[in-house]
Amino acid sequence: MKHKTVSNIIPMFIILLFAIGIASLVVGIRPDHSPPAIPVKDTIKIDHWDLWTLALIEVESNGNDYAVGRTNDWGCLQITPVLVSEVNRIQSARKFTMNDTKDRVKSIEMYNIIQAYYNPKHDLHFALKIWNPMAPVSYHKKVEQEYIKLLNTKYGTTNTQIR
Repeated sequence: MKHKTVSNIIPMFIILLFAIGIASLVVGIRPDHSPPAIPVKDTIKIDHWDLWTLALIEVESNGNDYAVGRTNDWGCLQITPVLVSEVNRIQSARKFTMNDTKDRVKSIEMYNIIQAYYNPKHDLHFALKIWNPMAPVSYHKKVEQEYIKLLNTKYGTTNTQIR
């Protein structure tokens, strides 16, 4: 019988290490014993407020910045002269006019000023009540459906829970 010598053990040890290395690659075990890395999608931060505003624009005017409503309401958010006056009363840094309602950025700015004043927590459904207090439930449902559509289209999510 052959005696095990250091010269015999070292090559067997190297072969064993090599075999463990190959097996770990096949099985997915890493030398530090941690599980293999699983690719994870980047977390997408969804700005629900902006998405809700876009849904509201779609319902109010079909996205038309030059829309004119039946009750002297203009622009993508169908802003009235009374609302322009209220925005100007709330903030004094800048004065808006009805002509500003034809500019989407200025319309959204006026919308956000009103909402920040009356709805600082940005509650989505309360935002609709502030914006169109006499609107029927069907109006709220249209905005919600448009929001869900935008959420699915823009972010590819099926999460339709509205906060």
